[in-house]
Amino acid sequence: NMVEGERVDFSYNERLTYIDFNDYSERSNIYNLLFVSGYLTFDKTEDGKDYYKIPNKEVRNELKELFRRAILGKNNFNLKDVILLIEDMLNGSANEVEIKINQLLNSLSYYDINSGKEFSYHMYMMQLLDQANGNGFIVKSNRESGLGRPDIMIETYDRKRGAVIEIKIAKSEEEIEKKLEEAKKQIEEKQYAKELELDGIKEIKKYALVFYKKICKFECLENN
Repeated sequence: NMVEGERVDFSYNERLTYIDFNDYSERSNIYNLLFVSGYLTFDKTEDGKDYYKIPNKEVRNELKELFRRAILGKNNFNLKDVILLIEDMLNGSANEVEIKINQLLNSLSYYDINSGKEFSYHMYMMQLLDQANGNGFIVKSNRESGLGRPDIMIETYDRKRGAVIEIKIAKSEEEIEKKLEEAKKQIEEKQYAKELELDGIKEIKKYALVFYKKICKFECLENN
């Protein structure tokens, strides 16, 4: 995750215009905009490979807040609401979580978060849940765990409870159930809970989260 300090690889295009920047569904356009705005800096690895990074902690914190405001807008939960949402996740209250996320989606413009790609929904969920980071919870995104990178992992500071969330996008309302099953299968086959298990966490919830436009389905794996 870029805002967590990971390196960014993309092709810099000095010929991009403001019209190109209107297409935020292309990650390279976003990275180019951040670079020319000074939010990313150029560097090289020891073997001479080019990469980009956020220059310092101050810029990283500013970017986090910028993304949070841009993605969540005026309709975001406050910290108390987010903590209650995460508590529902950790307690296995999938139906309550689904209701709350759907309420949030219905308060937003569809175009505020949807580019037709998983990236926009993933960013929305991360900016929502990241508000609880440092307030009794650790929220991680795309961290290596098991045989892959789960979309979102959550754990409590006392390392007693945790959750893994895999996000999928459906192309139609009829495809939602299929995508739920794909997400569940992926969590198990790729052992996404492994990092939480290695941290000594005993109570781990595993969730499939599927979006279709302004509809979401949130289900817990049956073997939790």
